[in-house]
Amino acid sequence: MRNTALCFLGAVLIVLSLSNEAPSQSERWLYLGETDDTEIYLDTETIIYNEHLNAYEIYTRIQKSDNSHQISLINIFCYSKTMKSLYVYDYNKSGILIYHTRVYFPIEIEIFPESNLEKVFNYLCK
Repeated sequence: MRNTALCFLGAVLIVLSLSNEAPSQSERWLYLGETDDTEIYLDTETIIYNEHLNAYEIYTRIQKSDNSHQISLINIFCYSKTMKSLYVYDYNKSGILIYHTRVYFPIEIEIFPESNLEKVFNYLCK
């Protein structure tokens, strides 16, 4: 799974670097809403439905009020309204990667009402 996700991320980056014109953030990252001091975006170019897991594999971006952000690779399970976090990347307000981790033993957790992840769930699992 790790190699697949890393290969997929690498392929996305290569395709973007080879294209004549990279999509703007507003075209690629779909704004889904906000809660308190964060906004949630969905990467519309990398949405994959994994039939084996019966789940979506997606990248989300949490934009914080201090202009720092977090990009996460997660699974969304429509049948159970749950999610698993697979990779997390934290960036400072200058856009520099300050932390990343792979979640080695992801657990399925409930998506809470009125949360940013519920906005993602509502978009994908209509």
